[in-house]
Amino acid sequence: MFYAFVIVCVLNGPCPLRVDDTLGPYETKAVCFLRGAELVAKTSIKFPVLSAQTGCSIEPICKLFDDCKEDGKKDGDGVDKPVLAPDCRSDRSNCRSS
Repeated sequence: MFYAFVIVCVLNGPCPLRVDDTLGPYETKAVCFLRGAELVAKTSIKFPVLSAQTGCSIEPICKLFDDCKEDGKKDGDGVDKPVLAPDCRSDRSNCRSS
């Protein structure tokens, strides 16, 4: 099983940003990368994307980046994550969304 995520850099925003897919995991790497391409397309509708890299992992994404809750999942499983800078978790006053 493969889990999809995307690392993007957006114009006039903090870089890099991580976009997590919470609809997976996917049975094949090919399907996982197709989902990553879909995440890039969705992100580019909201933000001017300068660069993007899709990744697929056999480990849940939150384990790769060490930000899992106690049950091994992130908040909001089942919906695509909003795009936020990694430093926005504790102080959102310097972060923008939309």
